[in-house]
Amino acid sequence: MPFLLDGNPTQSEVSDAVNYLLSNFTQTVSADPATGEVSGPTGAVTGYLYKYVSVKYADSFDGTVNFSNTPTNRLYYGIRNSDSSTESTNPADYLWSLVAGGFSTTKNLYYITTGGRQIQFAVSTSIPNTGWVIDPGTAIDLDVISGANGPANYVIIRITNDSSAPTNAESISAIGRTPISGDLATVNYNSGISSIVYKYTTGWAVFQKYITGDLIVAATIVASNLSVAQLSAIAADLGSITAGDITVGSSPAISGTTMTGSGTHLYSNGRFVLGNSTTNISFDNTNLSINGSLIGTANVVANAITTSNGSTSGSSGANVTVSLTAGDRVYLSGYSSTSYPTGSFVLISRDTSLSVSGAASGTLVTVGTNYGADAATGIGYAGATPVSVVYTAPSTGSYTFTVTYNAGAGSTAVQVLGLKR
Repeated sequence: MPFLLDGNPTQSEVSDAVNYLLSNFTQTVSADPATGEVSGPTGAVTGYLYKYVSVKYADSFDGTVNFSNTPTNRLYYGIRNSDSSTESTNPADYLWSLVAGGFSTTKNLYYITTGGRQIQFAVSTSIPNTGWVIDPGTAIDLDVISGANGPANYVIIRITNDSSAPTNAESISAIGRTPISGDLATVNYNSGISSIVYKYTTGWAVFQKYITGDLIVAATIVASNLSVAQLSAIAADLGSITAGDITVGSSPAISGTTMTGSGTHLYSNGRFVLGNSTTNISFDNTNLSINGSLIGTANVVANAITTSNGSTSGSSGANVTVSLTAGDRVYLSGYSSTSYPTGSFVLISRDTSLSVSGAASGTLVTVGTNYGADAATGIGYAGATPVSVVYTAPSTGSYTFTVTYNAGAGSTAVQVLGLKR
């Protein structure tokens, strides 16, 4: 008889070792190497020598009548202990016990393993307590402690369109035991299209339902059913959007021809503002306003702006004729006498009048001899500060701008520079 077992002992060696321990530590515990049963002082089986226990059912004391793997309507159950997970189909290999009243259709055989290859059995119509497991129909591993198992979360897959609660058989197939309080089971049904989650307390109850995205019909989820903190996780081509006001930034809003705050505000009536309080673009449904230095040097490409201009010089009465569209604005400058050389088209000089004729006529400005602003028009120059005239065409047509020297003979010149809209 060995006192030390190697990693692959024979059944006889295990039996001898256990009997040696039992004989040295107690005289009231015995083991049977033929059946694998370890019996306590009262003769009750308290454990087994070998790793696996197989369970079968029958209608006779020797298992020969209606030998079966399920308990329905059977009268006896048989136990076999071995080191093989392959269950024997020979009734003679099992130790048979009679069930009072039989199993009928409502009773099952439950067990609980607590370590040390100890196992208890109970015939009942429901799970006796937490940790008890229904016979799975396969060999029971005594080294797996069922009593230590807590609630489980598992999936049951059905091909049929059946969303009913899990059956005991489905739970056993999934996790090797019947359900206990706290179990969560997801039933995936209808060939994987839909799922429903059940929670077990004393029975199954619906915990949560959900469906896959391809089952959602367009326009069936209304706004009142959405409750989200943010949509930043969504990445999609939004297509055409109909919305109210859209605001981005820090309280951006139109204020006259400029704005307050910073960012972008698109109003539902077509107005908009973009930028900050000093540099911005705004549209108030009437005027488009630009504020600040919005265009950097060399950022306007050639031919992006079309201009119309003309200039002439000579004796008093130099003029330029241009065609304008109603609303066009032109920038005019001119000089008189010999004090200002040709090309200095940046001011209206003293003793000079600037007039327009053609589609509209009249004197635009007269500058006196005092080197200051003309009292009637408020336009002129003082010292080295030149002043130009901005003229807006009231109608479409041909306009002639003339510079006249009012102090006698002298040379004059005029320039017209206009941005065409």
